[in-house]
Formats: sequence, structure tokens, C-alpha cells
Amino acid sequence: MRAGLTIALLLLLATPAAAIPRSGADTPRGVLFTQARLLRQSHFRAMYETTYTPNFRRRCPWRAFLREQSYGRQLLGARFRLRAVRVRMLSARRALIAYQFVSERGQIYAVTFRNRDLYAKIGNAWYDEYDRTSC
Repeated sequence: MRAGLTIALLLLLATPAAAIPRSGADTPRGVLFTQARLLRQSHFRAMYETTYTPNFRRRCPWRAFLREQSYGRQLLGARFRLRAVRVRMLSARRALIAYQFVSERGQIYAVTFRNRDLYAKIGNAWYDEYDRTSC
């Protein structure tokens, strides 16, 4: 009886994490670079589904996300660079990231710690929880 209850409890706890598509990144910095690659390739759906938390996706409908990311991609161009990436760990499962995008034309779009670009760890992978540029 007790073993069955333990197994049932473990299955209930494991299900939400298993239902989340993996970002594939084991660091907040890794998620950011994955997002930059997907943005460069205009793979917005893959970015939305694999690098953002379910909480973010509940607050930010796909169409709003697509509109924002398409506009950002238009501003940056296809050959933008990501530089000056800094990570500030708030806890073992939460981190802020500061970075700069440099567009093809040399314009710099900076995200500072003050902008609160928050990343969260779910299971063993990191995800973007809040992004100042969308939703």
C-alpha cells in the first residue's frame, strides 16, 4: 500500500516537468544563445515552445509573441550578434540576465539587470520566464 502511494505521488510530481518541452539548455546563458539562434533563423514557434516557461506562455499568447519577435527580428536583421552576456544568480532556480544585441547596422539594444529578464530552472533545464520585449 505504501509503495503504491509513493509511486503514484512520484508520477504526479513528475508529470508537469515531463509535459514541458525541453529547452536543451543547462544554463541561463545557454537558453539565451539558443533563443538568439532561433530568432536569427526565424524559428519563432520552436523558440516559444521550447525556451519559455509554461507560466510565460499562459501570460503571452502565441500571436502576441509572434508579433513581437517578428518585429525584433526585423530591427536586428539576420546577422545580429549577442554580446556582453552576464548572469546574476538569484537562487539555485532563478537568474537574471543582462546582454546586448548588436544589429547588422551596428545599433545596440541593451537589456540590463534592471530590465529583469528572468530565467527559471524547471527540472534540469533552464527557461525564459519573463522577457521585457514581449508580453
